[in-house]
Amino acid sequence: MMFTENPEKYFPYSRVEIVHFPKGESDPEFFEAPHITGPVDYMINRTMEYLKINVLKQMTRKIKGQSASVRVWNYPFEAFEEIIANALYHRDYQTREPVEIRIYPDKVMVINYGGPDRSIKISEFRKGAVFPRRYRNRRLGDFLKELDLTEGKATGIPTIRKAMKANGSPLPDFITDQERSFFQVNVLVHPWFLEEVEKEEIPPQIPPQIPPQTPPQSEDEPVTIGLPEKQKEIVQLIVKDPTVSVKTISEKLEINYYTAKEQVNTLKEKGVLERIGGTRGYWKVLPKTY
Repeated sequence: MMFTENPEKYFPYSRVEIVHFPKGESDPEFFEAPHITGPVDYMINRTMEYLKINVLKQMTRKIKGQSASVRVWNYPFEAFEEIIANALYHRDYQTREPVEIRIYPDKVMVINYGGPDRSIKISEFRKGAVFPRRYRNRRLGDFLKELDLTEGKATGIPTIRKAMKANGSPLPDFITDQERSFFQVNVLVHPWFLEEVEKEEIPPQIPPQIPPQTPPQSEDEPVTIGLPEKQKEIVQLIVKDPTVSVKTISEKLEINYYTAKEQVNTLKEKGVLERIGGTRGYWKVLPKTY
């Protein structure tokens, strides 16, 4: 794994596959980057170079009431350093599956096979305190530690969470199954970049000089029978203020921007909500029973 140019000769699918989904999960359009192969340390460094050039972006904003501008990344580099290194360190090289990186407008998904050791509870990942009782590929870890690519002291998860918090990003999701056959990390984009995506998806339809449309008001409470509780709360917020933004919804319901946007899109697909007038318009709760 460390001293041959082609580890796939001995361990098939010992490589990194990167796929872009520029229009999201629900759209069939995608494109693949060339597979990254070679010794493990090369794959880690080459993958980070690819992400740095093709995925990572920085945004600068002037915040009212502050003298200094605020700079954030869509995804912090330090978090990906840990995620990629650990995906290639802890994967099961007997399993003929590559490390997968799936890039969406609102998140990056990293998947490796197999999953974490059964001695580690998933609740530990949520708390950010992971203490493995045994390591997979310990000898490989020794080499990576000498190259300063890993620490080998269970510091990866805390480092990832710390980097995300420092950047103002939502904390990542860690997912596996009962069989521990895979381990998946969902890294959510910083909310500022989601706002930019939303502007691109819904171009303004009303000239700036025309004031925003005033939504028609209804005294009737919407019928939300059958909707999950969180979707009911979103509908109630929109009834009170049809011009409410997805960002405001996420803040009022204390959920991350990505989750709020996903719930709103689901309500649109169900025929509960309709967007009138683009970004300067309003939400309309459709008159039907749900």
